[in-house]
Amino acid sequence: MFVRKRQLIVILFLSIASILVFKIEGLKGNVSTEIRLNKLPFQIGQWQGKDIEVTENVYQILETKDVLMREYKDEDGDVVILAMVYAGRNRDSLHPPEYCYLGGGAELTGKSKDNIPLNGGDVLSTNKLIIKFPNGSTKAWYWFATKGRFVSNYYLQELYNLWDALLGKDINSALIRVSVIGNKKGLEDKAKAFINEAVGPIKDVL
Repeated sequence: MFVRKRQLIVILFLSIASILVFKIEGLKGNVSTEIRLNKLPFQIGQWQGKDIEVTENVYQILETKDVLMREYKDEDGDVVILAMVYAGRNRDSLHPPEYCYLGGGAELTGKSKDNIPLNGGDVLSTNKLIIKFPNGSTKAWYWFATKGRFVSNYYLQELYNLWDALLGKDINSALIRVSVIGNKKGLEDKAKAFINEAVGPIKDVL
């Protein structure tokens, strides 16, 4: 009886694994054609946005054109940069941004979790990166969105996507990154204030 029970468990796990493999393969290789990120408002709170051109080479690397790069400037002239990549069903488009930084020759000098308080008492969990370039440094905060859920863990959002796929739901996920250049006093606080204001509009477009 015990042996038979173990066999049934093994069969169950193999069946689930087979379904997951099938679903994962089905998520690959489909270049997204849904341009939805351009609906994000240019005015967010006191911040005024201006698009940054995305090169064809970047589109090819990410295997999607659902990419937004935008500079937001406040009344003091301080700038934050918002980058968003909508993956849809093409899972190859989504990966932690430190890989891109390191691939471009930058040095990762710090990585940590940073919980950002939001209006209403919520907290947004993000990954904070400190990147060193030959001509200066950058601080970046990033997280993932999957069907209304904001998570900082890449593997957790992949598990959410696999679960949605098993349930026959559409895959809907994106990478969101906010960064600032330099170490000007107060700039980090402004980046977090921008994130607080941008969370609502970002949810609306996803």
